[in-house]
Amino acid sequence: MKIIFYSVIAIGLLSACTKDKEKPSIEITSPGEGAKVSLNANVQLDFICKDNKELHDVSYLVTANFNNSVLATEKVDVDKKEYTKSINFVAPSVSSLITIKIEAEDHSGNSIEKTITITCSQ
Repeated sequence: MKIIFYSVIAIGLLSACTKDKEKPSIEITSPGEGAKVSLNANVQLDFICKDNKELHDVSYLVTANFNNSVLATEKVDVDKKEYTKSINFVAPSVSSLITIKIEAEDHSGNSIEKTITITCSQ
């Protein structure tokens, strides 16, 4: 009985020591930081999130800075090592900076955020 008890404790200690401490990664493939788009343009956002173990959730938020209006947003439960997303949104009808923020978190609670800004003008 003592052997089973000590085995359970040893397994618990080993699993605690091997906790995943590596953050996920985010790569925004389109548009690039500082890109310029036309007023009312259809803009494509492409990104990839990866984790060494498994992603828990991924979210994105696209806002027009002139009035903080939300152009696109979503939060997705992923539960896999890699998540690829491609969406389209419409740029504002007035000149503005557009902020694109993407966040990813894995099942161990490690998280990362990546933000880029693009310009919408005539």
